Amino acid sequence: MKVLYIYYSFSSKGSSVQSKILNQIDFLNKIGVICNGIFFSSQIEKTTQLSDNVNLVPFEKTSRKFFPNLRNRNNLDAALSDYLKINADKYDVLYLRYPLASKGLLKIAKKYGNKIIIEHQSKEIPEIQSLIRNEKFRFKLGYFLYLYEHSFLRVFREKYIGKKILKYVLGGIAVTSEIAEYEMARAKGYRCEVVGNGINFEDFKQNPSAEFDGKNVNLFVLIGANTSSPTHGVDRLIESLKNNNSRLFFNLSVFSKNKYEDAKGNNFSIKYEGYFSREQLDEKLKEMHFAIGGLASFRKEILYGSALKIREYFARGFPVIMASLDEDIENKDEAKQYVVIVSNSNELIDFAIIENKIIDILNVNNRSKLIREIGEQIFSFEVKMKQLAEKMQQMKKIKYGN
Repeated sequence: MKVLYIYYSFSSKGSSVQSKILNQIDFLNKIGVICNGIFFSSQIEKTTQLSDNVNLVPFEKTSRKFFPNLRNRNNLDAALSDYLKINADKYDVLYLRYPLASKGLLKIAKKYGNKIIIEHQSKEIPEIQSLIRNEKFRFKLGYFLYLYEHSFLRVFREKYIGKKILKYVLGGIAVTSEIAEYEMARAKGYRCEVVGNGINFEDFKQNPSAEFDGKNVNLFVLIGANTSSPTHGVDRLIESLKNNNSRLFFNLSVFSKNKYEDAKGNNFSIKYEGYFSREQLDEKLKEMHFAIGGLASFRKEILYGSALKIREYFARGFPVIMASLDEDIENKDEAKQYVVIVSNSNELIDFAIIENKIIDILNVNNRSKLIREIGEQIFSFEVKMKQLAEKMQQMKKIKYGN
């Protein structure tokens, strides 16, 4: 099977998503799938090689001030269309990380839909609406133009163009069953399978199991280099710590480019650490006990997640406190024992309720090694890419019988 992985975004600085996709392509090739990838960049004039299996394809970035994202999207669709005219016949599957709906993408789906499989990472319309809800209101023309381009137009496109795109393509891969059900409800007859996110465990060092004195618990939260999403729920965590009524003392370290205020109380402390590279974090995390996962996915109307950060925490050997459920963890009792689930709502976290499980986990000998070993069996790219390849083969076989 020959697969072309299509990703509309590219950053010369890199990102966790970009790294994940490059790893996916590498591991698909390792298991025998011939997989190439294309990313798009406005900073080049001709197609260039990014890595052995990935090309950078140029597109023209608009210089116009009004609706720049809309114009850039039209240019991206045109660049993809031109690339597929020459290259589509070389591949059995065109695997597209969904870039939201557009007229240009609909035309591509009509022409190449019998080869296209779409990857869904979120419930698109609730996600768009949540981003706008968290945008600060400004009584300026620029704000209303932004609102139109990023909210009203995108929601309209998803409602009326997005479902048409889904009807034309071969099928979809969602990272949770909740997202898969949402996509299948959008378009009658659309087939959407589930494959959770994976990571390359070799990218992360196993953290030592920090000693626990029975009282002090060192928590930490990692926020990506480029963004701070409202679903992280750091605001909820901080307010909950300020109202901590458990017998444990919690020390929270926040690793983020976004500034947070230090604070201290009778049974909590909060320290803003700043942002560190992966290698620098190895040293910083040595004294940590628990990682914090997403605590506010309800703000995007999502109950289940497949977060890369949770997989990173398992790779590093950390137990996790989180609110969103993760099917890869839920289906494995050996993984669930190292996860503390709190309510997925706006209410404060009651640490007194979860303190016993926290203590039990921290009293497990050699817990970091055990957590990493469990995670590798569930989240590694070797496991996930085999699942993905099988799902793609099944979709082709069901639709065409070969």
